Amino acid sequence: MAETLGCRGMRVVAVPHTLRQDKGRYGTVIFELYGPQQTDWLNYLRTIYAMNDGGRWVFGQSGEPFPFEKLEQYQARKVRDRFTF
Repeated sequence: MAETLGCRGMRVVAVPHTLRQDKGRYGTVIFELYGPQQTDWLNYLRTIYAMNDGGRWVFGQSGEPFPFEKLEQYQARKVRDRFTF
């Protein structure tokens, strides 16, 4: 969509982790910023995520960090604390 419209676009996901004894949902926090031009991976400019991937929390990031990001937070001991709501 961002490429077609010639603008930036975002995908933002925030799902609280409520899974208990096979009831509820796996938690996830995702931020993705897309640009109008192709990049190394599709047209992603910045991606940050912390998600429960079937019982195990995973964290990832790619792209150039924004000046307002608190990069030290991404080193938190608990993976789920690295990128929160």
